[in-house]
Amino acid sequence: MGAGQKGFLPNPLDKLVFILLYLKCYPTYDLQGFLFGLERS
Repeated sequence: MGAGQKGFLPNPLDKLVFILLYLKCYPTYDLQGFLFGLERS
């Protein structure tokens, strides 16, 4: 129990927007990183 990596988007609404944006537009990882504050590494 409790094993595994924690998600990088703690807010469930942010997760939903992230997934829907990806499915609708197929943006590059660089664009999603810019919009959601993620780093490539």
